[in-house]
Amino acid sequence: MSAKPDVIALGETMLSMVALDGPLEEATSFRATHGGAESNACVALARSGRSAAWVSRLGADPMGDRILAALRTEGVDVSWVTRDPGRPTGLMLRDVVGGIRYYRAGSAASALAPGDLDDVPVEEARAVFASGITVLLGRDPGRAVGELLRRARGRRVLDLNLRLGLWGSDRAVTLIEPLFRSCDLLFGGVDELRAF
Repeated sequence: MSAKPDVIALGETMLSMVALDGPLEEATSFRATHGGAESNACVALARSGRSAAWVSRLGADPMGDRILAALRTEGVDVSWVTRDPGRPTGLMLRDVVGGIRYYRAGSAASALAPGDLDDVPVEEARAVFASGITVLLGRDPGRAVGELLRRARGRRVLDLNLRLGLWGSDRAVTLIEPLFRSCDLLFGGVDELRAF
């Protein structure tokens, strides 16, 4: 992979188990995939011919193995993903009728910290990308997003992507708004933007 990716994204990706035959409480058939705004953006960029690197933490578990293999297959640079033997990869269960459950408390990504960016060539990327989800995972993940935006010399992109039930959900505005001054592009849905 390139030592100087076009885009560097920081955030959590979870194993996603999708119920295929009904709501979660009744389903008997599931499809395994993965989900995370930042890694999804990297996949889209790689498919369009850009070099994209995803920075995160995954558990040293089969779920993390599966996510890494899938992202490598898509052409995403995962050189700066740390495997954490003491914390699991997050899990998302969802169905086709709108039901969703997250199991991410204590996940490997909830331990992201500014130090995870130490060897990442942030200053050389044409753009960096993060989301409010990462900020709301914990104090240190939020600090890591701040460090990513601070070090970036290219375009700095933040997707609000607010999620209820995370460590900082009840303080989302307080935690995320200071990052507005550090970004060039801000994405959000109407309800998310109204919160600010």
